[in-house]
Amino acid sequence: MGGMIQYLLWAPDRAAFLDAMAVYLNPVTGTPLATVEGGELIPSDCVRIDEIGPIYTATDGEEEPHVIAGWHVNLVAIGALANLLVAGRPAEGDVFARTRILDLLSNMEWVPISEIGVPQGWEGPSGVRIFDPAVVATPARVWA
Repeated sequence: MGGMIQYLLWAPDRAAFLDAMAVYLNPVTGTPLATVEGGELIPSDCVRIDEIGPIYTATDGEEEPHVIAGWHVNLVAIGALANLLVAGRPAEGDVFARTRILDLLSNMEWVPISEIGVPQGWEGPSGVRIFDPAVVATPARVWA
């Protein structure tokens, strides 16, 4: 059983994130991972999305916090989608080794992120990046 599988996403802005969600298909339903209706984000079946938006750095009180540019999102796969993601994969390793996420998003060319100061992950042609939650030292929010 896949249980709950979390990915962290980053996009240059909310519009780029929404565009990507409309293009990436949920292999369980064949529909987009999310759609927008009346300005509200509607995730596909077996998908949960927590839009965080901009993130501000924590400070020790001696300096002003600064914003980490871009649109930050927590995305979770559950149920049939989580089961599909882990089918035939090892239980060890990072989220990309343990799941088939990049294979299932194979209609997009994903390249490894090698930018200094950015966690290890993958970037798609839309500029959306996907990260293993384990590589982010201080996540903005965590699923319960």
